Amino acid sequence: MAAEPWNKLEIAYPGVLSAVRFQFNASTEQCMKCLRKECEKVLKLLKSKVLQTEIRILYALLYVFHHRLRQHKPYQALKKVEQCVNRLRNMRLEAALEDLKGMCPNLPR
Repeated sequence: MAAEPWNKLEIAYPGVLSAVRFQFNASTEQCMKCLRKECEKVLKLLKSKVLQTEIRILYALLYVFHHRLRQHKPYQALKKVEQCVNRLRNMRLEAALEDLKGMCPNLPR
């Protein structure tokens, strides 16, 4: 059985950062508020104790059942979930969202 293409895709971390100045008006203020709110939601989810606990449980299950269930399909599906979690950590999404949130102005000047 061939591996899925999404499973082999490597997403490179951006090597260059840039900042752009723009006119701040009522519509951009609304966009900035929405962007900050969504960044805070995602950061709260990524830092939640529930998610971290589930990831630790996943790693423990994979460790315990490695030799017994190595060829079973549910175990292989858990391995794919582990691979996705590892890729999410390698993306350093928390740091990128913190930077983005820090670049957004709080109030118009």
